[in-house]
Amino acid sequence: MNGYREDFPIFKSGLIYLNSAASSLTPEQVLEKMLEYYREYRANAGRGVYRITDRTTSELEEARKSVAKLRDAREDEVTFVRNTSEGLNFVASNLKFKKRTEHSDYSHRTS
Repeated sequence: MNGYREDFPIFKSGLIYLNSAASSLTPEQVLEKMLEYYREYRANAGRGVYRITDRTTSELEEARKSVAKLRDAREDEVTFVRNTSEGLNFVASNLKFKKRTEHSDYSHRTS
């Protein structure tokens, strides 16, 4: 567990964090990659014909390959979403419900 805690500098303060369902902490490696993106090649993936768009698209597809390998899935089975609510709504909207089955599009707050 110590190796895991080292990925999150905030734990050096002795913090015990139990609210991951609402706002998960971001590991240092992810923050570094995000800063690299913002500083070096911020562009929309697959939406341009210039160098930084090519890099963004390449980085996104490499991330998709990594996640697919980690989950033992095909690359076309990996979809990135902004948050859990978006992911759940995506799944629910693609389910084939039987007649008289009800579901809600209600998104909740955790406060």
